[in-house]
Amino acid sequence: VHNVGKDHPWRDPMTGLAGMPKIQLVNEYLATVPEDAIVLFMDGYDTFFADSPLEVLKRYYEMSADIVFGAERDCWPLSEYDQSMQGQWPDYGDVYRFLNSGLYIGKAKALHSFIATNPDHTADKDDQLYCQLRYLEWRKTNGQGKATYTVKLDREAYIFQNYEPKIKVVNGQL
Repeated sequence: VHNVGKDHPWRDPMTGLAGMPKIQLVNEYLATVPEDAIVLFMDGYDTFFADSPLEVLKRYYEMSADIVFGAERDCWPLSEYDQSMQGQWPDYGDVYRFLNSGLYIGKAKALHSFIATNPDHTADKDDQLYCQLRYLEWRKTNGQGKATYTVKLDREAYIFQNYEPKIKVVNGQL
């Protein structure tokens, strides 16, 4: 475990649109690890593993993607920022349809490429909005073969779970 925020003064109020220091710290950390390293990021207060760390890694490999983000039922902050953006998200009938930047796992090189490119300067203050806009941009360009990595959302909470009031522990699992 590497706490990327340790010893860094936190100057972000985390109210409304916020959280970009997380992206900046992760980006700095990614530059220090081998490109093929598997890196898992999780917020510290509202994120959960669906199982043991080894099972998380196994499930990540099963998803056959370079990057896997957690997903949630609300399109926050896009729903507050621009309601028309909700229509850009595919609806597969899953409860968790929208990217949540509080949990993700992936290859260091792919993650670095994903978070180092700013698709829209309106996202400068919010890590989740930044990642959502980046993901939507990736979806548009991936069909044209421009992306060198793959991205999926954990729409079934197979790897990890963001905060959800209805979640219960059954047989030792969320």
